[in-house]
Amino acid sequence: MIYIILLLVLVLIIIYGIYTSYSYFQNTCLNCTSNCTSNCTSIKNTDPLRPHHPQWYKNLPENDAQVQQFYKESEKFALTTPKYTVLGYKKIKMPLEVFDYLKKVCSKQSRIKENHKNIFPRSSSGLPPYIIPIDETKKIWLEEQLKPIMEKWANLPLTHIATYGPREYRKTSALRMHVDQETHIISCILNISQEGCKKPWALRVKGHDRITKDIFMEPGDMVLYESRTVMHGRPDPCPCDYYVNIFMHWYPTDDQTIR
Repeated sequence: MIYIILLLVLVLIIIYGIYTSYSYFQNTCLNCTSNCTSNCTSIKNTDPLRPHHPQWYKNLPENDAQVQQFYKESEKFALTTPKYTVLGYKKIKMPLEVFDYLKKVCSKQSRIKENHKNIFPRSSSGLPPYIIPIDETKKIWLEEQLKPIMEKWANLPLTHIATYGPREYRKTSALRMHVDQETHIISCILNISQEGCKKPWALRVKGHDRITKDIFMEPGDMVLYESRTVMHGRPDPCPCDYYVNIFMHWYPTDDQTIR
């Protein structure tokens, strides 16, 4: 009788082991960019601030026709669009009160999935970013705080056109070199936070001198750049768990072609 009982216990242990192994398999690899495979090491995201947000687009190779056309168009616009500063970019520190507010909201606010219309497969690869929602009145406040800095640098009156983010990039996120759309002329990138970085994540720019340079930002840094004439991107995959930026764009007020 005792042998039968031991056998039943052994069977129950085996069944439990199979069940737990299956459950683990079902709950792993949710952040991978492909189907779950034996070499996948990502685990289920249990962070309450961040919903499950897998990659929904295909990584296009460099020789893809869409990518090559994208590069060609960007180079054309970079060369033919009017320029307002000598080099086209500059790194400074953002105002302290702006940095303090952005740090606070990004540490507490739940993330949402980046809208598909803002992610372009010909320019993006790796995991898509999150958006950290902030109040519209605060976006207006941010624009008011930064506009004088941007106008002084560009030496002309500016009209705000768009704010994106805060945008939280994730490990493997990458962005090909490009210029922005025709309404985004004078712009800035504010780095808010970086988590779990194996190494710095370079912002690559090709200035008006046509020299390509890597800019390394720290939280609190702000890069001013002419986003229609300076090729820019982060073509190397993000080496950080999370990397948060906010992007703001203006155009020259007196430019009658932009409305």
